Amino acid sequence: MLENLKIFYARGDDWKAADNEIRRMRSQATQTSLPALDQLQAAANYEVAFQYALWDHNPVGALEAAKKILGILQDDGLKGYRGLWNYFAGDTAALVAELGISDMSGVAKEYYHIAAKTIPAVHWFWELADRRDGRALEDTRRGVSAAPLIERLERQFAELGTRHDDKFVKVERVILEGIEQDEYKKFENAQKELGKLLGFDAGNVETVAAPDGWWIADHTFAIVFEDYTQAEDKTELGVNKARQVASHPIWLKTKFNLPDSAMIIPVLVSNIKGAEQDAAMHLQDVAFWKTDEFRVWARNALSVIRNLRTKYPGPGDLFWREEAMEAYATNGMDPASLRQRLIPLRCAATF
Repeated sequence: MLENLKIFYARGDDWKAADNEIRRMRSQATQTSLPALDQLQAAANYEVAFQYALWDHNPVGALEAAKKILGILQDDGLKGYRGLWNYFAGDTAALVAELGISDMSGVAKEYYHIAAKTIPAVHWFWELADRRDGRALEDTRRGVSAAPLIERLERQFAELGTRHDDKFVKVERVILEGIEQDEYKKFENAQKELGKLLGFDAGNVETVAAPDGWWIADHTFAIVFEDYTQAEDKTELGVNKARQVASHPIWLKTKFNLPDSAMIIPVLVSNIKGAEQDAAMHLQDVAFWKTDEFRVWARNALSVIRNLRTKYPGPGDLFWREEAMEAYATNGMDPASLRQRLIPLRCAATF
C-alpha cells in the first residue's frame, strides 16, 4: 500500500500508465441506476426531517415524516428497509402515546405488526409486536417459526468458522457417530450437539429427575427428551419411566422460567413397541419418536445445515435467512413442523 502511495505522489510513468488504464475502462463502462434509487432519493428529505423532528422533541412531526417515507418506499427490493421504517414509525407512535400527546398505542401496534410481517426473519420484531400487543402474532409465512433458530444458527456458524471446515466437521462427526449409538450417554450428547447446531438452546444435566436433554426454540416452544435407547424392542415402558417423562415439562418450565403459555413437548425416544397398561395412563401429553426415525431425521437435518452453510454470506442477510427458514420448513426442522410430527400418545399403550 505504501509503495502505491509513493507512486501516486510521484506521478511518474508508472502512475500515468495506471491512470490511462483507468480512463480507458471508464470510457467503456455504462452507468446504470440502482433499482428503486428514485424512491430512495425521494424519501431522503423526509428521512432528514424525521431526524430533525426527533431532535426537536417533536414525535408527532417525526411520525408524519415516517408516514411519508412509507408511502414512497413501495419497491419489492426495499422490503427490508420498509420493514425498518415501520419499526421506526411504531416506536415514534408509542412515544407519542407515552408522552400523553395522543392515544397512538393502537397505531404503534399496527406498525410493529407490519414490521414483523414484512421481515419475518428478524425474530425480535415478532417479540416486540407480541409484547406491545399482548397477543401472539399468527405466522404469515412458511418457516417463520424457525426465525429464532436461524439467528442462533448464524452464531453457530460464527463460532465454528466458515473459512474452513475443521471445527464444523468435528461437531458433525460427534453427532453422526453419537446418534447411531444405543449407549445413552453418547446418544444424549449427540442429541444435545444436534440441537445446538440447529439453533435451539439445547442442553442436558446429570441430576436426579432431570430430563436427558432439551431443545428450546424460544419462550413459546420447547422439546424435552427422555432417551430410552438402550431398551430392547420388546420392552414395555414401566410406570416409573412413564411418570418421569411426563413430569419433564414441569422441570423445564421451572428451571428456565418459561411462561405457562409455552408449548413444551415431552418426547420419549426409543424403539420399544409400547407401555404397560398402568404406565400408559401417564402418557397423555407424551410424544413418541422412534429412535430409528429420529436418526434418519437427524442425518437429513445435518445435510440441510451443511448446504445452508455453503451459501451463508454472513450475519444478518435477510435473503439467506428466508431461504434458511424455507429449508427448515421443507425438511420438518422448524417448530411448526415439529409440533405436527410430535403428536401426544393420549395414553395409548401401543406406540
